[in-house]
Amino acid sequence: PLGWARFVGQPANAHADRVYALAEQPFLQPFAPLAAIFGQAPDEEAELSRITQFFLQKLAQSDEADDPRILVCHNALLDPEISNVAEMAEATRLPAHTLERQCRRHFGFAPRLLLRRQRFMRSLVQYMLDPTLHWIGAIDSHYHDQAQFVRDFHRFMGMSPREYAATPKPILQEVMRARQEFLGSAVQALHAPVPR
Repeated sequence: PLGWARFVGQPANAHADRVYALAEQPFLQPFAPLAAIFGQAPDEEAELSRITQFFLQKLAQSDEADDPRILVCHNALLDPEISNVAEMAEATRLPAHTLERQCRRHFGFAPRLLLRRQRFMRSLVQYMLDPTLHWIGAIDSHYHDQAQFVRDFHRFMGMSPREYAATPKPILQEVMRARQEFLGSAVQALHAPVPR
């Protein structure tokens, strides 16, 4: 969300759950020069340096006015003790209508849906990191029952937990384990923001 606000500057809810071709979207044109960063022969160190320079330059030109609100919202979403919008509003010290507006603009969705997604992601990560728990042992404590978890699973994954469990995921599981070990968070959705 912080990167979206700083680098894109468009309301995230207008673009949520969409995939765009860069060339077809005027608001994405500032990123077109990234394509020229990569040369004919791969040079990881030089390319990383050019990418870093590109984004540092954009960052210096960006508006940071909403950063504090984005950070408090993001941190509240990561708090496993926060289970509803009222608790999130209290934790962020934002009125409910301001919280709603901030979440839609910078995160793309209403706070209620964001909290549902976080609860779901905590459960999914728990299962992925330790499948011996089975789903029942991985379900977040904020779920009222297994049916609620199954509904969320369909909403966010487009399939049932049983169907997901039956699909092979050898690379994903190893990536998640490595990310958990290296960054302390198995998936980006559960990763704490790092302000500049």
